[in-house]
Amino acid sequence: MSLQPIHLPDYPHVRIIGDVHIDPTAAIAPGTILHAAPGCQIILSGGVCLGMGVIIKAYGGQIQLDEGVSLGPGVLIMGPSHLGSNACIGGMSTLWHTTIEALAVIPAGTVVGDPTRQVNLLQIDSERPQTKKLDTVHQPSTHPEEALEPMTPAPSLQTMTIADPWEAP
Repeated sequence: MSLQPIHLPDYPHVRIIGDVHIDPTAAIAPGTILHAAPGCQIILSGGVCLGMGVIIKAYGGQIQLDEGVSLGPGVLIMGPSHLGSNACIGGMSTLWHTTIEALAVIPAGTVVGDPTRQVNLLQIDSERPQTKKLDTVHQPSTHPEEALEPMTPAPSLQTMTIADPWEAP
């Protein structure tokens, strides 16, 4: 498996949203996003190093990175998580609702997650609505004006409400 190269971000900024605590000795590369949902918290302890393009999204609890944790470029951490001191996470890895022990080394491109969130593909397939079998084949009309049906207008962006998927209902 080859990993896609990380491209330099278009902006040299770090985006911080919500309740985020950063030790002054932490090093954060450009393009990093630290987002704590309402009622959640992100804690970066001393000596933490975040590579370029790291995204940390806390929801449903706290994400804590203990002293000396290193995250390679493009790492994604979501949900409540805890990384023990001096843990090293390889680039392009994803951590989902997990605890990583101190001094652990996670190779690049690894996905680590909560086993209770596993998906049973056979169950999903059995729950999927079955398509109807057609007994006849419909040929297109030779008169295009007969084939046209009035279209319903698409909703405007002003009338659409988009819910935040990270907030509890």
